[in-house]
Amino acid sequence: MRATPKVGLIGLGRIGSRFLEHLLNAGHEVVLHDSNRLAVERVVEAGKGRPAGTVTVSDSPAELAATRGLTTVLTVLPDPAALNDVFTGSRGLLRAKGGLAPSLFVNVSTVDPETITRLAREVARAPLAPGAAPITASGRPTLLDAPATGGVVGAQAAEMCFCVGADDQKDIEAARPVLELLGNHITHTGPVGTGSVAKLCNALVMSASMAAVSEALALGKRLNVNPAVLTDVLNSGSGRTWAGERYNPAPGVVKGAPSNHGYRAGQAVDQVRDQLLMLIRAGEQAHSPTPCAKFTEQVYRALHDEGLGDKDFSSVYRYRYGSGCDNPEW
Repeated sequence: MRATPKVGLIGLGRIGSRFLEHLLNAGHEVVLHDSNRLAVERVVEAGKGRPAGTVTVSDSPAELAATRGLTTVLTVLPDPAALNDVFTGSRGLLRAKGGLAPSLFVNVSTVDPETITRLAREVARAPLAPGAAPITASGRPTLLDAPATGGVVGAQAAEMCFCVGADDQKDIEAARPVLELLGNHITHTGPVGTGSVAKLCNALVMSASMAAVSEALALGKRLNVNPAVLTDVLNSGSGRTWAGERYNPAPGVVKGAPSNHGYRAGQAVDQVRDQLLMLIRAGEQAHSPTPCAKFTEQVYRALHDEGLGDKDFSSVYRYRYGSGCDNPEW
């Protein structure tokens, strides 16, 4: 790969928009597509006069996949339905006129294992465009299953952890120059599909620990223990968690956490619920019990039912446990 290959990016949400910044700051030429035209226009306008990388906008995933010189495509989408449409829809990546210019597709979206393994098979059967220079181990189009943990905070700091399902380790090495711009940890979890399994398992631990930390801080506050003091106790002992240390749900405890900004941005309640539901379905298919996941999903479902699905999931501290306050509105 060249030092600054041409990279495709599909998805300008909370994570994708931050990925774009890192790619451009590294001097990449980014070929961009998002169904939200307003979001694309804002990015293009903000990038005018940028001394580093450049942005080219594609009208569709199919047009993006036909771009000559493109080596790698990142997909950062909200759910399996969106990912399916981007790959197999009427204007999807696999409909590229004349075959695929890029050979390496890296899916960072959180989806179920069944969806990603099926799409990987379809990608492998797709033809490459004449003159395309494949960078994959097989020389064929390849889809890596690479969901990331770390949320918006990790994406902003380029500290994402990529759980990569790949049938060939060499394909991870081909993706590494791009992934290392976006994160600081890359783990090969096994064949395609295992990356999604790892991400869903991480989502269970993340969401359950956030609920537990929120419950503990709210109870402590009602019993006259300051949330910052109790957080110090938890983080100094066996109660230490990422939720308490890096993403604390109590306002004013951890600088930069969504709790300090009205629980905006970050990872939405509905996204966490979707991941828990995917994990529960995977557990049913594997005949593996998931009682903790089911209980945790109920906790966040209460927020969803109250119309708070777009709030950051750490808002469970305020809206489910009442922040340790007596205000009946909470």
